[in-house]
Amino acid sequence: MGLKDHINIWQQNVNKLPTCQHNLLSSDKLTSMNIDIVAIQEPAMINKNHSIASKEWILVYPMMHATNPEKTRSLTLIQVQISMDSWN
Repeated sequence: MGLKDHINIWQQNVNKLPTCQHNLLSSDKLTSMNIDIVAIQEPAMINKNHSIASKEWILVYPMMHATNPEKTRSLTLIQVQISMDSWN
């Protein structure tokens, strides 16, 4: 993916509901709106405190997630097409 002059961000509270988060990330809504970053409030945590995502997204957990996963209240997902080398 080439450099973009802007990014599109989608923010949503999924109220810790796996179904809500799954439906958001598996639908074509984000793709059709060219969303680059998804900011999730109250993410659904499953499977040893990891969250739900599809292969199109890189999950970025808050720094304290590794030591206190029960306190995680937000999650950032970044499109895999955005090179990690371009992150600041």
